[in-house]
Amino acid sequence: MQVGDSIVLTIHTAGHTSAPLGYHDHDLALMRKWKKLAGEGVSHIRDKINDDVIQLRKSANVSYGMINGDEKVRDFLQTTTIDLDDIAVILLITDGLFIPKADPDAEEDWDYYGRLYLEGGLDKMYDTVCKKENSDPELTKYPRYKLHDDASGIAITLATIDNE
Repeated sequence: MQVGDSIVLTIHTAGHTSAPLGYHDHDLALMRKWKKLAGEGVSHIRDKINDDVIQLRKSANVSYGMINGDEKVRDFLQTTTIDLDDIAVILLITDGLFIPKADPDAEEDWDYYGRLYLEGGLDKMYDTVCKKENSDPELTKYPRYKLHDDASGIAITLATIDNE
């Protein structure tokens, strides 16, 4: 099951990583605006777009799902059934483990997430995120709402990777 700021990733025994339920970035429009303002040299961007953030959050469980106690979240829960024969690891992560991107429109590189996990587990993923976040304390290189977001992850190991 997946909703809002969380994602399910599967690392296959052949080594590649996929997002079986897909991914929709409900913050994309605001991150584009953030990037534009940063490019113009605007400081304290979060303050400048605060009204936009409030409007977006008001649309939780209307235009995107968020687990926040609202019963309407049921309309946004996503499920699927997958064959586990070639799945080595299932990762369930929140957006705090999403690797900051300079370009909000860049596709997520799920294979990179999988490689990080295989190199050092959830700790390696978290350390990579923190290193990028800490390299951009002004939030201008990697558009995001705050220096650090809450980060949670669960890894379920089912098999070994073929090339390990």
